Amino acid sequence: MEKLQNLNVLFVDDDKMTVELTRAVLSKYFKNVYSAYDGQEALEMYKKNPEDFHVIISDYNMPNMNGGVFSKEILKINKEQCFFLFSIDNKEDEANEIGVNFLPKPLELDYLDYISAEYHQEKIAV
Repeated sequence: MEKLQNLNVLFVDDDKMTVELTRAVLSKYFKNVYSAYDGQEALEMYKKNPEDFHVIISDYNMPNMNGGVFSKEILKINKEQCFFLFSIDNKEDEANEIGVNFLPKPLELDYLDYISAEYHQEKIAV
């Protein structure tokens, strides 16, 4: 997980408690943790400074713009963006179809090794 210390992450979820708790945990591992409460807000943040975001972790089910649409918009800007959709529902097929990674909800600390490996193009199983 040391490889994450120089990376910035954008975490997106419509549940404020989830965002607060996850920010607190992620801030122990990532250089900077940014957050948004829906895909539209996150997309606006990303468009201002896309180079600021090394990793994006987004919930799938959100108002205004869901994670699937958000990930497609991000990939239009940067097809190499390291992006993870997460959901309590199995959206792995949809994530694969879009071209992003999938993580089941709730997020677990074990996923950080997988996130790091994907960012650094290493192979590791979830």
